[in-house]
Amino acid sequence: MLSRFRRRDLFVRCLEISRRTVVNWDDYHRKGLMDLSADPDRLHNAEKSIYMRLSGETRGRCNLGEVLLSIPAPPKIKSDFAYIQSSPQSGVESVEEFFPVEQWIEAYAHNKWKGFVYGPREYATAIRDSAVSFLKDEMSISVDVGKSNSACHL
Repeated sequence: MLSRFRRRDLFVRCLEISRRTVVNWDDYHRKGLMDLSADPDRLHNAEKSIYMRLSGETRGRCNLGEVLLSIPAPPKIKSDFAYIQSSPQSGVESVEEFFPVEQWIEAYAHNKWKGFVYGPREYATAIRDSAVSFLKDEMSISVDVGKSNSACHL
């Protein structure tokens, strides 16, 4: 791994998981995927499952730690301590009176959230196929590979 860093041979995006690339984005299965961000053991098991779906030849050359699933948590903004005073004559009001913070977070998580699968460049397509298989079989999430390839430059 250190040798890779020295050579600047960094991991590449193999698969994008987002509203743009997931065919059934509006299904409830998306929440199960996002919940992986809060459970490192389940996230590691998902990475391991993607790795185990690689062909034996590819697994022999690629290490388990080189298949990475990046699932960011939705943003958490606490608005209960954010107050606004719009003018010197007006009272102090909660930011919720001016801006719908919770609805913004939900809209952001629905429209802008992105997860990725990363791996070594030489195994990118194999890792992508393995991740697509994992997402479909174990999480009931269907990914449009063409759109993902475009986003990941594969």
